[in-house]
Amino acid sequence: MKPPAFDSVRSWASYEGAARELIHLFKYERVRPLGGWFARRMSGLGDLRADVVIPVPLARVRERERGFNQSLEVARILARRNELPLATKCLSRLKETSSQAGLTGAERRQNLQGAFRAKNVKGSAVLLVDDVFTTGATAAACAGALKRGGANAVHVLTVARAELRAHAALSATVCSPTASLAHLNQVAALPANGGWA
Repeated sequence: MKPPAFDSVRSWASYEGAARELIHLFKYERVRPLGGWFARRMSGLGDLRADVVIPVPLARVRERERGFNQSLEVARILARRNELPLATKCLSRLKETSSQAGLTGAERRQNLQGAFRAKNVKGSAVLLVDDVFTTGATAAACAGALKRGGANAVHVLTVARAELRAHAALSATVCSPTASLAHLNQVAALPANGGWA
């Protein structure tokens, strides 16, 4: 299997315990101020290495149901705090896709085949923002579209990442379901080819 199109992926927390509960409040209970709360903590992950911030586009049906795109909420504040331009029209969905929940990595990749198109990114280093990195299928599909559109680099930044416990960089406390929010604010800088599929 070929490596994903993105150049790096970083996540603020492990997708479990308190972090998972907060993300669910944000996405499904519409506690929108959490977008800024997440963005402030993600800003502490160091050099963002980007010319432009681009959120992962949400399927129209889900955006209508939810009332907002959670990735855009985070990306908007992240861009402002780091004095980077936010581009909401450079990456778009070409087709509606079924929910990724419950799908295997292979099924997720198939579901997203040809789902995204990019424009006006030639020569740019892109910071691609999403809420959760699960198998990497969404990030890879978006990054592939951005690279085909001429982006020089795509760095993925998410609120949380599933299965961070497999990476020795995190302590058992951070990955514990009972971890405090203070402990969750630790960096998880992970290579693009590590456990993405």
